[in-house]
Amino acid sequence: MAHLLFVAYDLVGTGRDYSMVIDRISDLGEWRRLQHSLMCVKSMIGPLDALEYIRRGLLPEERLAVVGGGMWAVFGRDTPSMMMEFLPT
Repeated sequence: MAHLLFVAYDLVGTGRDYSMVIDRISDLGEWRRLQHSLMCVKSMIGPLDALEYIRRGLLPEERLAVVGGGMWAVFGRDTPSMMMEFLPT
């Protein structure tokens, strides 16, 4: 079953290499860039597995969100509490 995923990332630091994150996202399937750090991906894996795959290349202070199919997954220790309240449980 194909999933339509929205992937947003926030890398920390100047000079950080975005190509690693983009490569991991493109590994998930056909993709389109919607904004600089927001991509839409048609993938055969769901949001949680996609998040786990992409986040392996991130630093602990960087953020990543993957949303799709009524499910959501967020990585980042500084995830604002407002976002956690906004997302459905």
